[in-house]
Amino acid sequence: MPGEAYRLEVVPAGDPRKPRVRTKLSCLIVHFRSERGICIPPPVDPLGTQVQFIDKQLDVTRTFTLAGTPSRARMSPDGNYAAVTNFLSGHSYSDASFSTATTVIDTATGKSSNLEEWSVFNESTRIVDQARNFWGVTFLSDNSFYVAMGVRGDRFLLKGELKERTLRVLGPRMECPSVAPDGRHLTFRRGVVEADGATSMPLFLLDLETMTERRLTFDETVDGQPEWIDNRRLSIGTPTGPPNVAIIDIENLQTGPALWKILIPDSTAVAFVNPVGQSVP
Repeated sequence: MPGEAYRLEVVPAGDPRKPRVRTKLSCLIVHFRSERGICIPPPVDPLGTQVQFIDKQLDVTRTFTLAGTPSRARMSPDGNYAAVTNFLSGHSYSDASFSTATTVIDTATGKSSNLEEWSVFNESTRIVDQARNFWGVTFLSDNSFYVAMGVRGDRFLLKGELKERTLRVLGPRMECPSVAPDGRHLTFRRGVVEADGATSMPLFLLDLETMTERRLTFDETVDGQPEWIDNRRLSIGTPTGPPNVAIIDIENLQTGPALWKILIPDSTAVAFVNPVGQSVP
């Protein structure tokens, strides 16, 4: 974004090329649901991350601090819960020694729960390995969500139930999920060795009804949690060239970022303040 690094700017969803309104907030990560949002400012304290809850006027309504450095944050559909992932050590998911903490927070009370305290099952077998890492929550509802788990180099996609405080394995080798508004599909990343021997982290699409998957991007390493525009289009930061937010249409795939339609130029990420009923060109 132009100007101060990570400065939050606002444009109309229906005409995102209109002049931008600069706000007073700087957010390394921002996400909204039901006109309530979460902003993670760029860290200034190596021992902690400030978390800001904001309203639709972009006023801060609550703040608190979590240990570590910020990685991901998401709101639940009704805005009643937020989930924040922080790195505790290692600042890359490709780092074999990385460690994360993922916290689910009640936005009204500020009460929080670390996923490491929850019960994890693979079918009927309970996973109790203390080396578990969780990251990248994406909410299906105010009670259900998807999240990635790593255990000693293996990666899994899990479904969580907040009221029951349980997590269940859905499949292997899936991380950084992002679920569509209708709950039919989600995207995820997976490490791939390409034909030329290079490694990448492309984006895949998972059909949650059939559990079949297909690749959405090719030899690009992309952001793991794109923002869904609607049930067929994703907004995602371009992995090469100038920083732009582009559109991926899961029903009309283009073979590479050069062919992606640009949604907002000179930006790194987008969050919709009111995702319901939005009109995006």
